[in-house]
Amino acid sequence: MAKAKEKPGTAVASIQERIAQRIANLDKTTPSAGSKRISLKGSKFRLPSGVSSDGPLNCIILACTNANSYYIEDYAEGTSTPPDCFATAIQLQDMVPNPSIENPQHTDCPSCPHNKFGSKGRGKACDNMVNLAVIPEDFKDDSDVLIVSVKAKGLSAWGGYVRKLAAEGLDPINVVTSLAFQAGLSYPCLTFKALKPIQVNTVSQFVSTADAALT
Repeated sequence: MAKAKEKPGTAVASIQERIAQRIANLDKTTPSAGSKRISLKGSKFRLPSGVSSDGPLNCIILACTNANSYYIEDYAEGTSTPPDCFATAIQLQDMVPNPSIENPQHTDCPSCPHNKFGSKGRGKACDNMVNLAVIPEDFKDDSDVLIVSVKAKGLSAWGGYVRKLAAEGLDPINVVTSLAFQAGLSYPCLTFKALKPIQVNTVSQFVSTADAALT
């Protein structure tokens, strides 16, 4: 069950501290190159409500985490088979197999052979992604926190976007972000653009829910 939302303003100071920590730990947390999910299948934004669109999708990114997943057999899209090994963490150096995994593939993700380029063709056998917890630009007090996954092909754009904001002393939670699909590709690959600044106190009540959704 989702945690109760905090009252506006009560978490502003802690959010500002989190922003400073994110920027300070950028190289550790952002690659260079039970929640409700937004599907990107077919290069369309498909919301849990059933609404779909070509985008762009304007939203506020409340929080993010790194996620790895490994399948011994090739993953079949549309199946509910869980990965044979997976990990989530804010900092890349802290990525280790989830304690629930019966047969972890390695002691940690950074040194795992499945997480090396060339372990599957020219790429990695382990899928790397970043999960974003978002709310719509026109959010309401009862808006759901949704999850959208930035897959490996989009990590370079995500890393560049976060670093560009950080150079201005900003975090994604400080702005409305426009998510769109890179044109001319046969697979969904996200791009990111800052539209306008926001006051963090207006979204502070959603942060604890976002953190819980990414756990």
